[in-house]
Amino acid sequence: MQNEIQQDLPLDMPTPLSVIRLTAHSPRQAFYIVEVIRLAGAGYVIQKSLGAQGAKPVVETWFRLSYASALQKQQMLVKLKLCKKRGRLYQIQSEKR
Repeated sequence: MQNEIQQDLPLDMPTPLSVIRLTAHSPRQAFYIVEVIRLAGAGYVIQKSLGAQGAKPVVETWFRLSYASALQKQQMLVKLKLCKKRGRLYQIQSEKR
């Protein structure tokens, strides 16, 4: 059996067009990130990542044809997280548009 050689592969990952990062005041620094990413062909992906420091994040994605529709979905996800009255309370840490 041969040893595998680790090498750096250049990956052209699209840069998110819009990113909203929420954090909670919790012992493990819980986070919630919603990004809008443009696909090379046509359309946009909304990617939601949530988790805590030291844990593998849970990732969900949605597809939208238009940028306006993708931003609307992003805003809906963030609004639902910020409007909670109980449980972990989040606040916006950073926002890039």
